Amino acid sequence: MPFAIPAVAAFVGWLYGFFSSDAIKMLVWLLVIAMLFAMAYTFVKA
Repeated sequence: MPFAIPAVAAFVGWLYGFFSSDAIKMLVWLLVIAMLFAMAYTFVKA
């Protein structure tokens, strides 16, 4: 399942941001993961 890897990555990124005191860092992580997922999705669809 290709969706499992980004889901796990997003969850790990969320945990990292949740346990760190910096909420902005969490948002940046989620944004980066979302961009990587969008690029991978576009690459697979192409």
